[in-house]
Amino acid sequence: MKDGGREAKQLDEEGSSRGLILSLLFDHCLLLHPEQIARIESKLPAYTVGSLQRKSQMDVLLEFITSLLEFPDPGDKLKELGELIKSGSRYFCESLFWASQPKQAAKT
Repeated sequence: MKDGGREAKQLDEEGSSRGLILSLLFDHCLLLHPEQIARIESKLPAYTVGSLQRKSQMDVLLEFITSLLEFPDPGDKLKELGELIKSGSRYFCESLFWASQPKQAAKT
């Protein structure tokens, strides 16, 4: 029986360091997050990486919802997005960009 998880791993030296490097870069980016810097400068305890990640996810969700509500018919846009998700469209990520530019998308 094949071990599918084992096939995905990179067992050489480069492969083992790649995950560590990505993790450290991610931690570094979150350390430079504006809210983290504000807490550190205010002598408050730093946020955990997980809490900053969740906060960033919620910020993006709120921005998406706010942009969606700027469309003349947000319900239609939400249905369109739902159909793309259901269809497994490879253009799903590209379709999310309309949320950042509602006025242009609303004209078409």
